[in-house]
Amino acid sequence: DSVFHIGAQAIVKKGRRSPYQTFETNIRGTYGILEACRVHQDQVERIVIASSDKAYGHSDQLPYLEDMALCGVDPYEVSKSCTDLIANSYARTYSLPVVVLRCGNIFGGGDLNWDRIFPGIMRSLILGEALEIRSGPKFVRDYTYVHDVVDAYLCAGAYLDQGKRFPNAFNISHGKPISISGLLELCEVELGRPVDVVFRENCEGEIEEQFLDCSLAASQIGWKSQISLADAIRNTHDWYERFFVSRT
Repeated sequence: DSVFHIGAQAIVKKGRRSPYQTFETNIRGTYGILEACRVHQDQVERIVIASSDKAYGHSDQLPYLEDMALCGVDPYEVSKSCTDLIANSYARTYSLPVVVLRCGNIFGGGDLNWDRIFPGIMRSLILGEALEIRSGPKFVRDYTYVHDVVDAYLCAGAYLDQGKRFPNAFNISHGKPISISGLLELCEVELGRPVDVVFRENCEGEIEEQFLDCSLAASQIGWKSQISLADAIRNTHDWYERFFVSRT
């Protein structure tokens, strides 16, 4: 009776390299699931769809608000803009119980994509390897711990249980944007070791500064981030340490 659509091709760089596969996975994947929900509407009570802050594309207005236009340009951005619009279409046309969550950069244990900054930092610290970062030190993001995101999905489901339908899209993030250099400094302080970093500044398609206003999620679905970035960094490091020990 509950559908959580979180499957996606989620890498910006891969989206540029393989736009067809990205569109197939993210766009067709979304309408395929929603069409199944429409056909079996009598069995489905709640549908929560993973969108992204990238659905907004680039905007000079910060933080991003839910009523801003969805203006993706890069293939990954476009795939998430379309995911969002398709979900809204099914919600409004067929009265499906749909909520869309536009999350900031999610991190935590279990992520083995080493191109992402958190897995990269943790591997660098634990294995003593140099960390290559494709962006520059001034890039700003709002990092959100995966446990907070899980809580947001459950809050979204409870919102639908109350018979609510609209608004049906909410920003989800920690609410405290930080630069890449600031994040590295915080990791060094919390984990007690310096990170050996090389900045490549080769990040075509990435937006330099991006963060979200999450006040609507707080007022409508009763969600806000509960875990400090410092605690989340320590918890994440503990997971990766166990992961690498288990492989030796």
